Amino acid sequence: MELLEHNNTLKNNINLDIDNRQKTFLETNIGKVVDSAVDLGIRTVLPNLIEDQVIDIKNIILDQGFKDGLSEIINTGLDFGKSAIGVLTGNFENISQVQMAVKKGGIIDSISRLLDFSINLAAKTNLISNDMASVIKSGKNTIMENITVKVENELTSQIREIEKLDKYCNKWQEALENKDLTEMNKIYRNIQKHEQEIIPIERVINNIRKIDNIQKLIKSKENIEDITDNELVLAGKII
Repeated sequence: MELLEHNNTLKNNINLDIDNRQKTFLETNIGKVVDSAVDLGIRTVLPNLIEDQVIDIKNIILDQGFKDGLSEIINTGLDFGKSAIGVLTGNFENISQVQMAVKKGGIIDSISRLLDFSINLAAKTNLISNDMASVIKSGKNTIMENITVKVENELTSQIREIEKLDKYCNKWQEALENKDLTEMNKIYRNIQKHEQEIIPIERVINNIRKIDNIQKLIKSKENIEDITDNELVLAGKII
């Protein structure tokens, strides 16, 4: 009974860790998209500004509660989106679920309202003039279209990256079966590189952890021929 409770607690902790990493990844990447879109929007509606002025105005707007608000929007929106599409484990199992949760959670609409709030607050506190606030708001449709397209492009890019990572994992498995250590190490380096570029998906992360464990076992043995089948099975278990 105690062992079962321990395993359940461990699994819950792992799920929570992946959930937090998924939200952090999306917050970081959507934050970059918003930053770029606001930058472009300001350049479009205020074409005579120099580079430093664009950056200053953008930072003023994004510092008016936007960054903290974005974190709340993503956390709340993703939780609502997960509930709406029936993600019961708490973690996204594929990018299609992420795409649906972003839409169902109303994240883009919430970003639009938050942007209005930040522009108004910047004007209210005299950080930018009312006239400038009006001009920037006149270009908000362009900004939001840019954000929508770039978020969708980012998620589409994630699909390609995960497919690429899956291929590397399959090739690594083939190299393991052939006991080709040189090829395994080469592919493993690619896996480590691409892992940093994807949103943490439980299936993919678990697969990579198994590969990590086996790579560590091989390194400790120094010779792949010295590893038994039983040791490989144990190393492949997620702890």
